[in-house]
Amino acid sequence: MKNINHIVLILVFSFSCYYIHAQETNNVIWNEILTAKELSQSFHRISPPLTPNKTYENNDVKKELSKVEYFNYNNNSINELMSSSSSFVTIEIPNVDDKNNVWIVDLAEVKSSFYQYDISINLGEAYTGELNKRKHYRGVIRGIEDKSLVAISFFENEMSGVVSIKDMPNVNIAKLTKSSIHIIYKDTETKEPSNFNCETVDDPDLIYDSRILLKRASNDKSSNGDCVEMEFTTEEDIYSNKGSVPNVINYVEGVFNVVATLYQNENIEVRISHIHIYIGGDPYSGGNPSDLLTEYQNEKSSINGDLSMLLTFRGIGGGKAAGFNGLCNSNVDQSLAVSGINTTYSAFPNYSWTISVITHEFGHLLGSRHTHACVWNGNSTAIDGCAGSTEGSCPVPGSPLGGGTIMSYCHWTTGINFNLGFGPQPGNVIRNSVASASCVTPCCIPNRNMTINVISGNNFDFEASNQITAVNTIFNGAIVDYDAGYEVILQPGFKAAFGSEFYAFIDGCGGAKRLTTENEPEQNNELPETDFISNAYRIYPNPSMNGKFNIEMSENPVGIYVEVLNLMGELIYSIQSVNTKITFDISDQPNGIYLIKLTSNERMTTKKIIKQ
Repeated sequence: MKNINHIVLILVFSFSCYYIHAQETNNVIWNEILTAKELSQSFHRISPPLTPNKTYENNDVKKELSKVEYFNYNNNSINELMSSSSSFVTIEIPNVDDKNNVWIVDLAEVKSSFYQYDISINLGEAYTGELNKRKHYRGVIRGIEDKSLVAISFFENEMSGVVSIKDMPNVNIAKLTKSSIHIIYKDTETKEPSNFNCETVDDPDLIYDSRILLKRASNDKSSNGDCVEMEFTTEEDIYSNKGSVPNVINYVEGVFNVVATLYQNENIEVRISHIHIYIGGDPYSGGNPSDLLTEYQNEKSSINGDLSMLLTFRGIGGGKAAGFNGLCNSNVDQSLAVSGINTTYSAFPNYSWTISVITHEFGHLLGSRHTHACVWNGNSTAIDGCAGSTEGSCPVPGSPLGGGTIMSYCHWTTGINFNLGFGPQPGNVIRNSVASASCVTPCCIPNRNMTINVISGNNFDFEASNQITAVNTIFNGAIVDYDAGYEVILQPGFKAAFGSEFYAFIDGCGGAKRLTTENEPEQNNELPETDFISNAYRIYPNPSMNGKFNIEMSENPVGIYVEVLNLMGELIYSIQSVNTKITFDISDQPNGIYLIKLTSNERMTTKKIIKQ
């Protein structure tokens, strides 16, 4: 037998929902951190990724920022983070308002579906090369959890992200363009004000139902695991600026991590479905958002996702969405947008600007008008007057002192505060749009073809609700999980190198059945194929408010053995029966999640039940 890496093929049942008694908050990211702590998840304390550099000076940066702090990137800290198997970490970030203190930030790593998208170049050729090591996180600052929002991405040689705190300008973390030095600065400290202009056409016929505007639905479909899939196309200038496909991916993923954090905090799940990268030329020349959008519409006859956006560093003066009905529209042209994300700063990127533009234009495609449109408050008035005028004939209100929301023009006045998100009413419109969409599918895609190699230091978990097919290589030092609902197929050409760890789980997003290897395995880990009876019964009510459940069989069993276990694996109830209907009572047990295991004629299945 060859001495190779760990190859483990495991049949498991995973349960991603937990019923806990953690404090309820309106901050979805904070709730995720609270849930993790309630469940005693381990937060790996990482040494500070940034250390002050008090001797460095950069005249180009000084020309563009009124105040800035310089930092060295701690590669030892990043190596520690990249090798950590914990999904939760704690780091320190310098406090820009108090040099003697730091922000202690608790972070949760993004879901594995974040990385599961297609990459193509030029005329559509699939990119199969290696990608850089990277990890993306979302979290909050200790002590001001309810007032903070943090999204940070870590790469081998840089980190990027945004810290947003209530009543405070957004804080950017970025690497200088031509140096390994990092800077931290507030977006209000830029000397040149933002000139962003959204050219999305006003629609006077779009009137919102006041019941949607003034009430946040708690049962939104968007909060139940469905995703809006977003496709990106990058102009050639972005590739020229970044220098390679992996670097373009780093940039787009880093920006999108913050975009997705803002949507997640509104109870809306979004993910990248496809990135198309132009190398050595592209078909676009439009010098303003309207012309560029027309060119993009002429080029796109279909999209890989629900919505699609063209990104350019060219100074086109802003962005434009095709309209307010992009989701599930049979006319692809109506699902497109363009964003000019050139910050005009040559020495460093302005992430909060880029994130504002992208999130804003997608917000239009998802149904939201500008906050200065006369369509809000249930009486056809505007939310704010940051634009200096209104879209319609209603009076111009004042500007909010604590900053505006994403669909506003408050970057012209008091600034946009990401901690405020979309605001209640635009957020309600977008949530309702997603909840009503028939085309939106679960974040965990049905099938995944793994062709991109995983290099040393990466720790990834790839999921599919149905099938994963792999022909890639997992290199020494990489740790990879493949989680499929039905089967994982390791085709000829798949390799897991000595020193790597590879795990194949049959859990994914669906029921477990079997695992198949098409190539001759180098280790003989045979698993017995198991039949399941999950379609032969139903359990109701589930959840149960009083702890009483019914099991109903579709056919007469020869004999069935029922076991109920808590999440510690402890047996709390069991019964053997030959009846087609069984009733059991666990009302004496605490509220929470339990597992019910049914065995009949050597067939077995496991189901999650919830006592509320």
